[in-house]
Amino acid sequence: MWGLGHPTRHPFSRWGTACRCEAPPRPYVLVAYPPVIDAMGEAAEAATPCKLAALSLDYLVEANRRGFNSEQGGGLKSAARGQNPSAFNPFQPIPMNETQARISHNHTLHVHGPASSGEAVPPADEWNKVRKLALRHLNRFISLEPKVLKGDDPDAIHDMRVASRRLQQVLDLTFPTPLPREARRLRRKLRRSRRALGDVRNCDVLVEHVERRLGRARNSNREAWTAVKQYLQERRSESFARAMRKLSKLNLAVFYMRTKANLDRLGHKPDQGHAGQPLAHPDGVVLAPLPARLAQALAGVWSGFEKQVAASQSDPSATSIHAARIGAKRLRYLLEVVNRFGAPGSSQALAWLRKIQQHLGDWHDMEVLEEMIIEMMARPQFLRDHLPLALITGKLILRNRATKQGFRDKYFRMAVNAPSHDEIKGWMEGFLASQASARV
Repeated sequence: MWGLGHPTRHPFSRWGTACRCEAPPRPYVLVAYPPVIDAMGEAAEAATPCKLAALSLDYLVEANRRGFNSEQGGGLKSAARGQNPSAFNPFQPIPMNETQARISHNHTLHVHGPASSGEAVPPADEWNKVRKLALRHLNRFISLEPKVLKGDDPDAIHDMRVASRRLQQVLDLTFPTPLPREARRLRRKLRRSRRALGDVRNCDVLVEHVERRLGRARNSNREAWTAVKQYLQERRSESFARAMRKLSKLNLAVFYMRTKANLDRLGHKPDQGHAGQPLAHPDGVVLAPLPARLAQALAGVWSGFEKQVAASQSDPSATSIHAARIGAKRLRYLLEVVNRFGAPGSSQALAWLRKIQQHLGDWHDMEVLEEMIIEMMARPQFLRDHLPLALITGKLILRNRATKQGFRDKYFRMAVNAPSHDEIKGWMEGFLASQASARV
């Protein structure tokens, strides 16, 4: 079976391991997707590139048959045409066949191991999969530190903060409740690193927002926006210096080794760790089976999110809405883990949460922008030397409040007494109920 792709002179393509074959009328590149290599394990090392490419093509055909959409990387035809092949996300693979992830009609979560060529395989070590997922987030988190230290990559700062949240959510699954001392210490390191970069990230987002305003052809407030941009850049420089001092005190290299050592101790043992079995910690604490543990964590996070949304409705202050925003993030990153194990309906719940996060994120940006403009105007030197400009800048705050109100209204329309919210709530209650009945 000849593979996909355009001819190339290079021995490796950007899609994965490649092989140049001379038998076809024109040379083709045979590619092997990382999910195929992961599923084969050690056997992949002994397999020929052609065999890996053939399995990869079968994998794509199955993925295309299931109709995965553009958010998951596009279809087989777009991949064959070479359109953005890197958009396929190897960290969220579609199962190789039906036995890898199967959900019963009552939405009970049953997770099985990867299958190959139709042969029956034993249940996978799902707790070990969770451990590997945590290691992946840990590696992602620590690999971004050098880029962050350079100071000129806003995306790296954002990605490092997101990786810290994802890692924290998976770590919480692997430790008992209440969290032991070591787990609290690891969480504290993650939280401090995230907070250290918070103000830098805010400045990056707002500078980009102000630059878009300045890029408009007609802008009667150009002088005011230019002053705001200059203030944001100065603040960003000061915040970054403080963040680097805080990160140096955290010693993330030691954090990495501690976290990895804790996760390695949770590795698979012959008599524990399957999806339907509890997980025994080295200190003797036993966790519930993985589906029960996921449902337990999801129930707590969902309940907290619902309370925060209700609180923001009764008291639409900045503090209440911000708490709902943080609750939405926690719920989203936990749902990503649930979705990874194939729970039906979780993709729709994630899409809904992303929209909620978008509205809350836009609201937060306008809230922080207002605070920073007020801080800029409150400086005695600015008022003394630029009083006319200060009056114009004050009008920006009033316009910004109208924009902020619009984002807040969008959030309430989606999160409070909306059909989409009721639908997600019904799915969540049904999913949690099915997991509870499965444990009986």
